[in-house]
Amino acid sequence: MKVACQLSKGYLVSPGSKKQLYFVEGGGSLVTIDQTERFTMQNGVPILLPSGSDYGAYVASSQKMIEEYTLAALQQQQSIKNKARKFLIRDYPSRASRGAYSATFGKMTEGNLCLSIGGGPSRISNLLTNLNVAAFPGVDVVGDGHCLPYRDECVDAIYCDAVLEHLRDPYLAVSEMARVLRKGAKAFVITPFMQQYHGYPGHYQNYTLTGHQELFRTHGFHIDAAGVSVGPTWVLINVVSVFINTYFPPRTKKIAQAAWLVATMGLRPLDLRLANHKNAHVLASTTFVLARKE
Repeated sequence: MKVACQLSKGYLVSPGSKKQLYFVEGGGSLVTIDQTERFTMQNGVPILLPSGSDYGAYVASSQKMIEEYTLAALQQQQSIKNKARKFLIRDYPSRASRGAYSATFGKMTEGNLCLSIGGGPSRISNLLTNLNVAAFPGVDVVGDGHCLPYRDECVDAIYCDAVLEHLRDPYLAVSEMARVLRKGAKAFVITPFMQQYHGYPGHYQNYTLTGHQELFRTHGFHIDAAGVSVGPTWVLINVVSVFINTYFPPRTKKIAQAAWLVATMGLRPLDLRLANHKNAHVLASTTFVLARKE
């Protein structure tokens, strides 16, 4: 669902007061009906951050975000060299994880409000509204996962991939998911378990499969499905790669990384089988939950 349609239906609200927002014709901004709150728009993207939040400094302090999310970075990623590298080091999500995604979004249409929390700059589906903390390319709404700028029970589905580990208060974020989802609607969430520290700029926690499920059960969700998303092969390869990149001398780092890439090139698809192993969760890279609001 387009942002303009979300506005017309009254879905977008002030993140603090939860008052409905209206577009100011010719003003490039949004206001509450009593005009006590005003929010700017940047190139058509509403900036709906809580009062007092300083995400400008947050983003500026994250070199990783700047390197990966800016327009210049995205253009650089389109080079043949970077595309080839991305193809070679890609992961292989499990069949269960792909099935859970299809069960959530397979029947959705443009008339549904499907929210991608932490989405952008890429877009996994045109059905998803990307929400992030800055107006990066591909972001539709600037907002905070701890304080979603949506009214109660208006969202048809949520997608959230590799985000909860970066949030200071994941319990608050999940309670916000529960608040905005319609009754019976689902959240498909993927979170790292066996991964290295990767701050954007913060990295606060990873989740075991058990902990991931309990996080959502605590907030009244029913777990329709849960399991391994990316399995142990990726973990093994990635740990060595991170070790080389972090601790090897600069002069030998590139050679060692290239050798390790060649040596492990054919191993990554093993996760398609190992993700189904009864103990896949013991060394899983990421786990997923398909949580339904009851």
